[in-house]
Amino acid sequence: MLELLSHKDKLLVDHLRQVANIAMQLIGGKGYHFTFTNGAEVSNQHLDDLVWIAGAFHDLAKATRYFQDYIRNPEAVHNNLKNHASLSSIFVWFVVKGYCEKEFTDKFLTDLIPSLLLIAVKRHHGSVDNFETELSFSNESIGYCTEQINSIDDKSVEFVISELITETRIKTTWKEFKEYWQSDEFKFQINDFKMLIFKFEYPKYEESDRLALFNLFQIVYSALMYSDKNDVILENNLFFQGKTDITFCINQFREKNGF
Repeated sequence: MLELLSHKDKLLVDHLRQVANIAMQLIGGKGYHFTFTNGAEVSNQHLDDLVWIAGAFHDLAKATRYFQDYIRNPEAVHNNLKNHASLSSIFVWFVVKGYCEKEFTDKFLTDLIPSLLLIAVKRHHGSVDNFETELSFSNESIGYCTEQINSIDDKSVEFVISELITETRIKTTWKEFKEYWQSDEFKFQINDFKMLIFKFEYPKYEESDRLALFNLFQIVYSALMYSDKNDVILENNLFFQGKTDITFCINQFREKNGF
């Protein structure tokens, strides 16, 4: 079994675990709760789980042979197959999709939340683009991800996943993801991304729903970015404390700016 690295002197499983744990510390106990006008709800527990999934699997595609070759010998010539964000984001989408189908009965949430987390992970190094661009996958990009998947040592990545999900509410395996990737259902899903973009006419939703979706995305995205940088750059020196009343902050900002 190959020892997978995330950075020169760090195991991938350790990095993913630490990022997930830091993200959980960031939002834990904040009392986040989103209620939508159609009655759907995202509880604090749901948000805890979603943030954990994003943190735990945001760099999973560093398991590719291409990235492992690169991290061990960065001075050599490497191609773009060493990149990891796109494949990691699709794996997170797969895990979140399964989670949402169990936790929510509302199609609004089971469609949108996995897609929002896909974008958060895909762009966890920055530069988020619009919804349509981020959810568009060309045949070339799918072929690129397939080549990356085929380069991954199954036993090594399965070990990382099993270590991460121990004693959590999240259940998933690399084998399940690979089977899904090779299925007709996945091929239909790629087209469904395009249909989702078409169906998701953002202005038709109530302002409160749009604000809730925006805030949910920002919480996951900011927690992931901070946690990733904290583990790699700040070396776990947490600089946050106390609780933040996000609703009060938003209302204060809106009043200040006259809207």
